[in-house]
Amino acid sequence: MDNGKMGVPRSQGGADVTVKFFEEETRRALVTVQGQPFVAVMVDLPTITEAMKTWDKKSLLKSADICQMLLVFQTVKDEAEARTAPLPPIVDSNFRWPHGLTPPMHDCVNRRFAKTISRKEIEDKEAEVERLLAEDAKAVSTKWEWVDDRMHLDDADEDAEGEADDGAVVYSPSQQTWKQPLQTT
Repeated sequence: MDNGKMGVPRSQGGADVTVKFFEEETRRALVTVQGQPFVAVMVDLPTITEAMKTWDKKSLLKSADICQMLLVFQTVKDEAEARTAPLPPIVDSNFRWPHGLTPPMHDCVNRRFAKTISRKEIEDKEAEVERLLAEDAKAVSTKWEWVDDRMHLDDADEDAEGEADDGAVVYSPSQQTWKQPLQTT
């Protein structure tokens, strides 16, 4: 760390990993692991993930906000092949990844985020509401009726709290017994 380097050098058995981003397209990269080149692409995650760190296994400190991921997806022979390798079909043209980092966030773009409504669709709905209000204003008279499709309960079918008596077994504290309530007809 004192020399601006981290870890054990490769000559002493350290990790042999290099990442090289291409200048003309900054999202694509060549990742080399122990001499084997792979093609990679930087994708945007759908959510921001907070990374936490602890030293005493009790208190947590926020160490980073993760919003991008380097997706390594194919082995290649050389850098020229890495520049032309096709992207996986799951990565869209804007380099957005549809999943989060954990299993509950799988396909969260389609499952969790609200769909945006187009401006034309909003204007069409506003015009329809204005048309209905104009027709209502032209009417000579209006009549409305309240329809309650719930079951109507008689007062006899309610208990002391005004709730529907479902005929369940109740506990009698005075007699310290469980009993079926009386049915009235």
